[in-house]
Amino acid sequence: MLRLLLISTLLVGALASCMKKGEKNEFKWACSEATCEECISDIYENPYTVPSDVEVYYVEPLVYDAKCGCITGGWVKYLKNGKTVAMVKYGEGECDRQGIKVMCVDGDCDLGTGSQTCTFQTDCSIEP
Repeated sequence: MLRLLLISTLLVGALASCMKKGEKNEFKWACSEATCEECISDIYENPYTVPSDVEVYYVEPLVYDAKCGCITGGWVKYLKNGKTVAMVKYGEGECDRQGIKVMCVDGDCDLGTGSQTCTFQTDCSIEP
């Protein structure tokens, strides 16, 4: 019982660290799809191909649109050694194949700490 309580507390704390105070399940991205530069690396863009030492948390479940054959929504957080290394938002429901990725520094995803935000084309071969 104590173990379950500890795991629940850690999970809630990890998820809450990416949200602004007073907001539920929402993250204020530092840029929009139109204003971000394109991502140079494709690391952390596919939740099914990350290394085994990376934990994947689905903050919002991935949404797959069969009409366009792509992920059109969802929010994934990646942790390594207990620290957030990246967060990915897979669009807003449109079939535009756009995703936004934040590469975090020492678990901090604020741009003031040196984290980087970029856009990428989602891999339409990924099906949740």
